[in-house]
Order: sequence, then structure tokens, then C-alpha cells
Amino acid sequence: MIILGFVLAIACFVAFVYLYQPRGAFICDFSGDDATKHYTNDSVFNIFQDVPIEDAKVYIAMAPDDRDNLPFLQGYSNVIYSSSPDVVAEFAKSMVFEKTSGDMVTVESWLYITSGNKVVFKSPIVISSTCVGLQNSSTGWAEAQNPAALLEILALFDSPTLPIFLF
Repeated sequence: MIILGFVLAIACFVAFVYLYQPRGAFICDFSGDDATKHYTNDSVFNIFQDVPIEDAKVYIAMAPDDRDNLPFLQGYSNVIYSSSPDVVAEFAKSMVFEKTSGDMVTVESWLYITSGNKVVFKSPIVISSTCVGLQNSSTGWAEAQNPAALLEILALFDSPTLPIFLF
């Protein structure tokens, strides 16, 4: 009886975690080139320059510290996404970054952009109320040119309602 109670308690805890911290599962194709390699020669770049936005979807898996610093996000989700063509188009216009000569040490959130059934861009991303930037091996640390506009657009993103979703 004690073992059954213990198992039920663990099951309830796991269900609670998954209900309030949705997890994504990729079913997209990761094959192909890393899109960040296209930005090695440009000091200012838009990550959507090579991405067809007609069927693009954007997912951000946020680290708890990043998520907690953004009061406009609704719910308890650590994942936000948009598949709305209007929101993705506005997001695409604002994704202009400038390379710096530095590196960001701690980057725990991830940005994924899919088009069709392929992940066409992925990169660690920092999102806070004062800073938005990408850190990857191709660009190094690159800061958003207009972080305020990006934060306004991120407020339009959705949170999943199910504990597990596919992207």
C-alpha cells in the first residue's frame, strides 16, 4: 500500500511538472546545412534572409531565468511559439542583429525556425527585458538592433496548452 502511494505521488508530481512546463518533441528534419554559416561575412544580418517565411514557424524554448524576466508572457510555459503568418512576418522584420567582437558565456534558451518540415535555423538566444542576442559558433555574440520591437512581438506568441507538443 505504501509503495502504491509512493508511485501515485511520483506520477502526480510528474504530471504537474509537465502540465506547467510543456516540452516540445521535434518531428522536423534536422538534416542539411546549419543556416548560421550564411552570416559569417556580414556584420549586420537578418536571420530570415535565407528563410522562406510563407510557411515558417518560430519556437523559443526558454530557460527559466529568461522566462521569469519577461512579465508579459502568459502562463507557466517554458516554450513560446508562433505559426501565425502575420506574427512571423513581423518577427522576421525585427530579427536584425549586429555581430560584436565578444561572446556571451551563459546562453540557455534556444530559438528554432522551421519551414516546411525542416529546421532551417537554430541558435542559442538570450532574451531579457534589456537585451536580446544570439550566440553561436558562426556569428559569435550578435545583439538585436531593436530589442524593444522583438519583445513586443514575442508578447504575441502563444504558449502550448498541452504538456507535450510536436514541432
